[in-house]
Amino acid sequence: MPRILAQDITKQFRSVVALDHVSMEFEHGKLTVLVGPSGCGKTTLLRTVAGLEDPTSGDIYIGERRVNDVPPWHRNTAMVFQNYALYPHMSVFDNMAYPLKARGTPRKEIRERVEGTARSLGIAELLRRKPRELSGGQMQRVAVGRAIVRKPDVFLMDEPLSNLDAKLRVEMRAELKRLQKNLGVTTIYVTHDQAEAMTMADKLIVMRNGHILQAGTPEELYLRPNSVFVAGFIGSPSMNFSGCRYDPDRGLLVAPAFSYRIPEQLKAVASHSAGAPLVLGVRPEDVGVSTEPQPDAIGATVYMSEPLGRENLLTLEIGDSTFKVLAPPEILVTLDQRVWLTLNERRVHLFDDATEKSLTNTNGLP
Repeated sequence: MPRILAQDITKQFRSVVALDHVSMEFEHGKLTVLVGPSGCGKTTLLRTVAGLEDPTSGDIYIGERRVNDVPPWHRNTAMVFQNYALYPHMSVFDNMAYPLKARGTPRKEIRERVEGTARSLGIAELLRRKPRELSGGQMQRVAVGRAIVRKPDVFLMDEPLSNLDAKLRVEMRAELKRLQKNLGVTTIYVTHDQAEAMTMADKLIVMRNGHILQAGTPEELYLRPNSVFVAGFIGSPSMNFSGCRYDPDRGLLVAPAFSYRIPEQLKAVASHSAGAPLVLGVRPEDVGVSTEPQPDAIGATVYMSEPLGRENLLTLEIGDSTFKVLAPPEILVTLDQRVWLTLNERRVHLFDDATEKSLTNTNGLP
């Protein structure tokens, strides 16, 4: 399967710059997920690769071929949309067969490919039904099947699971990932759901305001975010942040409501920013909670406790700010109770307050 290369792509809609000099390689046979808030440019980039939007400047390559002037139907890409885009008057068979009929594929081959794809997706018994007789999950399988029968070089998926309920989304994303691995087709997948992105991606790209902020494996972005935005967007519950300054004389990160003795491995980077505004970041699962006072611990007050079965999600007040903590179920607390927090030193992040860039993006490795 060919790779896809977006080279210095800019896309402007009148005064709105949807993509701002974006460059990225989508590796052959891999599932690359574009994630970010609404309006960040991820769907525009997908549509530009598909040929549904022309870039204002820059080049798109599929394999070694520059496809800027190639119409969508000659790019050999298959797109799966959020709303399934099935023809309501056609049967499942005819919906799946439509792209093959449009290419003049022989009838026998059409039947073999449609029936074979339907069996692989578990919808062989639905081929005579109309879309209105299908559930959301079944319609999604039909939409995916219609893309598969074409044997495309590239799959383009635009939030294909967003109309499904939570349980079915979990099941379908596992099936889509398995299917993509079996087919080995280069895939670009757009979603705003970071949990979906983390579980499906071979390569994860975080976008914001038409820019790519960070690209890498899900593990790299989770453990080594390069900015406050990426750190807060990847992970659920999101990372806790607190403004602070480094006091080198006492070896403390001083926040408005607490002080934290800085880990040894952070002293070097913090010393270059002594006195300057910093942002301390730590994920909820990297905070220990005790109901008894601990040396150098941070005092907090329980604002909310939400039992989740295998863990409790605690919302804690530290001065005027709140911290989210994932605590073991045996930690039993009541509202307004005083608790003490310790931070996993290997998982503490520091960011520059002015630029929001990470000062410790090599920190947090296992």
